[in-house]
Amino acid sequence: MPKKKDKRIANTPKAAYLWSLCSKVVREADDYTCRKCGKNWRYEPGFLDGAHCEGRRKGSVKYVYTNVLSLCRIPCHSWFDELSSYDHNDFVCEQIGEEAYEALKLQARGMLKLTPSDKRELARGFREDLAFLHKCRATGETGNLRHRLEEK
Repeated sequence: MPKKKDKRIANTPKAAYLWSLCSKVVREADDYTCRKCGKNWRYEPGFLDGAHCEGRRKGSVKYVYTNVLSLCRIPCHSWFDELSSYDHNDFVCEQIGEEAYEALKLQARGMLKLTPSDKRELARGFREDLAFLHKCRATGETGNLRHRLEEK
């Protein structure tokens, strides 16, 4: 007789789903605007990527909002990926601030293994943040709302 799947494991969000939620929150907070060229992609969000400042392989910061910048798929994200280390650091510091970037790099050195429970909690938090941002937009707030996520 085949074993039943553990429902807790079966209901665990997959990495692609978590990334999709995280990216949506970041793009909404940035008002679907590229952080490099300033083009707004609200009506064509598929052309706006979430670019990681510290690589996706660094699991401890993979889903951290300050680690993700909204950039046009082409040419801005491509440009960002090809920057030298020095220019990359300068651009990121300009976008999130030097202090925040130093904290992010320090956090990226850590190890993090997400449990199924952690993943469910992370997904729930992303959905709440997205609903909060939609509520802010519905009340007439415009522009970059990252500061509202920090205040929350």
